[in-house]
This record gives sequence, C-alpha cells and structure tokens, in this order.
Amino acid sequence: MTGTARARRRPRLSLKVRFAAILALVLVLLGVANHAWLDRRVHRAMERDLDGKALVMARYLAAESVDLLLYQDLVRLHELLAKAVASSPSHAYAYIMDPAGGAVAHTFQGAFPEELGASNRLAPAEPWREGHIRALGP
Repeated sequence: MTGTARARRRPRLSLKVRFAAILALVLVLLGVANHAWLDRRVHRAMERDLDGKALVMARYLAAESVDLLLYQDLVRLHELLAKAVASSPSHAYAYIMDPAGGAVAHTFQGAFPEELGASNRLAPAEPWREGHIRALGP
C-alpha cells in the first residue's frame, strides 16, 4: 500500500471507545424505555385516583340530593352541585337527571348538553352507571 492509501483509510476506533459507545447507546435506550414505562404507570395511577374521587363525589351528591329532590328544592340542589364542582378542580361539571332522562339540575352555563344526557341514560334495571366521557373542548 502506498502512503496516500493509508492516509485515506478511516482510523479504527479503539476497543475502549467502541465499548463506551455501545454502553452509552444501551443506557440511553434503557432510559427511554424506563421513562415510557413509568409515564404509563403514573398516568394509570392518576386516572384511578381521579376515578375514585369522581365516584366518591357522585355518591356524596346522590346522598345529599335525595331530600332536596323529594321536596323539589331546586335552588338548594343547584347550590349543592355548584359547591361540589367549585370544591374540586378535577371536576368540570355536575348534573342530576330524572328517570325520564331530563336534567333536573346542572352546573353548565346555559342549556344542558343533550348529547351528554343521551350518553348517560340508565337501563330500567340499572341503579347507577360509571363511565368515561372525553371532553372535546377546554
């Protein structure tokens, strides 16, 4: 080989440098995988926590609204719902429906969204139902 041919050849990386590069790549990949796994676990834990809080809030509102519904005290029923929503930043709204599927009281500004009522109608044998509704707006 001539001197110019050797000069054009790439210099070979030492074994230490190759080992360090492979180790760094493995560590980065493990870090990314660990972050994704932890992110999913934390997200699921937060969803379970919010679901639990929502169920507790629903049971509280159901227990507190029975007498108000029997006496048809709609003013205090609206106040109860408004206080419940104001006390929890994770709850955007609250409402109570009658057996016919109409909203008796709610915390929405303006009219009650009919799509929301239609998605939460109970079957005759269902005393209650739990479900998730994804908000499309802010």
